Amino acid sequence: MSESTTKTSAFRIFGQPKMAVLLFLGFSSGLPFYLTSKTLQAWMTTAKVDLATIGFFSLVTLPYSLKFVWAPLMDRYVPPFLGRRRGWVFITQVLLLLAIAAMSLHDPRTGLKMLAINAIAIAFFSASQDISLDAYRTDVLRDREMGAGAAVFVMGYRIAMITTGALAFFLADRMPWPIVYLILSLLMIIGIATTFVAPEPVLSDAPPRTLVEAVVLPFADFFQRVGVLRALLVLLFIVAYKYSDSLAGSMTTPFLLQTGFSQSEVGAVFLGVGVVATIVGVLVAGAVMGILGINRSLWIFVVFQGLSNLTYYGLSLSGKNHAFMVAAIITENFGLGLVTGGMTA
Repeated sequence: MSESTTKTSAFRIFGQPKMAVLLFLGFSSGLPFYLTSKTLQAWMTTAKVDLATIGFFSLVTLPYSLKFVWAPLMDRYVPPFLGRRRGWVFITQVLLLLAIAAMSLHDPRTGLKMLAINAIAIAFFSASQDISLDAYRTDVLRDREMGAGAAVFVMGYRIAMITTGALAFFLADRMPWPIVYLILSLLMIIGIATTFVAPEPVLSDAPPRTLVEAVVLPFADFFQRVGVLRALLVLLFIVAYKYSDSLAGSMTTPFLLQTGFSQSEVGAVFLGVGVVATIVGVLVAGAVMGILGINRSLWIFVVFQGLSNLTYYGLSLSGKNHAFMVAAIITENFGLGLVTGGMTA
């Protein structure tokens, strides 16, 4: 195949209307993620909630880790409108719009319990949206389009993370946090509108006929194929590889705000430059794994990520130092990109 033919083929793949659809659906997928973690932690910090409670609130994101539990149910039951995939996407998007808007009704100083319930609801609906969008993306793309489609989807996801990070923090310095959440909830309309115009995928398989077929058989097949011991080790690796960094990362936003940096500064650097550093880290991880292989790369990545957290210790000693803060955030997020790329591979 000639170089011009290759370029034309790549242009045709990325130039398809469904790639634009995946970009906006990726935006819809990434929009709620920080609203139950980084931005919520910032809101609670400015409301003078104690650090122990803020750290405990990191558990509200647990549905993202457990979405495999109810994913088979969403595959088993078909909504009465918009088809087997788009129907679930639409339902979760509407519920997300309402749940995010409902955050504007809470006050962390007087109603932590209801705030936690609302945040868990957002995480649950967001994880459910991810389930349906992953299935939609798989069904709507042909094999040779998978890589391009995934790249476009992730781009939309990252744009949403920057929006709910940098923009939310910028707005929070100029208006109350409840208003910020109300404004951000309206951005879900982008995803809802996209779902209506998205092409309907042609499904080659019928929904599972029973709950046993939907829920039990996939797990049984996994354990039979790889063996019980190896299956348990795989699951343990998935849980433990990034666990310590996730715990430390849940306290980064309160730490930066209490060090004296403004919400706009944290948003611009931590959730702007930091996201870019994460993307670069993922790309570097792919290149390194191509040279060293996955096994050795995993060890290198996790050691680098662990040591990168020492930069925050240095920042705690230096106090409010912008240059040190930028260096710490770039280093830590670059390491996050490495371990994310490694674990995904």
